[in-house]
Amino acid sequence: MTTREFLWLVADGSSAVEFIGFLIGSIRWRRLGPGQRAATLWFGAATVSDAVVLFLSYHGQNTQPSGRVWYAASVVLALEALARFQSEQRRVVAFRVASVAYVLTSIVLLVTGEPLNAMTTYAAPLHALVILIAAVVTVFRRTLLGRGDLFSDPGFLVAAGLIGYAVAAVFETLVAQLWTATLPNYVEAFFAACNILTALAEIVIIRALIGRPPSAAAVER
Repeated sequence: MTTREFLWLVADGSSAVEFIGFLIGSIRWRRLGPGQRAATLWFGAATVSDAVVLFLSYHGQNTQPSGRVWYAASVVLALEALARFQSEQRRVVAFRVASVAYVLTSIVLLVTGEPLNAMTTYAAPLHALVILIAAVVTVFRRTLLGRGDLFSDPGFLVAAGLIGYAVAAVFETLVAQLWTATLPNYVEAFFAACNILTALAEIVIIRALIGRPPSAAAVER
């Protein structure tokens, strides 16, 4: 198996995890809480985005426009999922304002320094950083005020999984840009490692979809 074939296999595995997450969430939709449902929609958007990217890549087409749409959808759905696990209205508003701010920033970047068909320098790592900050805040709050087993708390699991996704995305989009010029022989292996980390993080989010919906006792006070 060549290196490129291995990378396609890893990418397909990550896409399969996202599809499984969407499938499980769809089957359990009526038994899920609002945050879990938003996470299910995040999986659905990821599945569609991966399918489009794989199709365009196979036919030698530019995948950047699809990536831009995914970054915006990822931020909006991820932050909405996290917002649904907040009890303080000010944090709910802050997360939603952050989503709108990211979308507006993406539009500004499209009009100014990052055309739709060009390789993104800022939009990709920025989307990961926004998700990372919101997820870290959520994990901290769920840990600080949590009751019982955090590993059965959907809010904690969704946030923890999104931290893993965001860390992988930051490294994949930001560090890889630097390594492409300095360490080109390691870039493909680095992308594979990021995809593996992403898949593992998404498995944690899937665990949140299998667990109970957050009850009043599970919501932070």
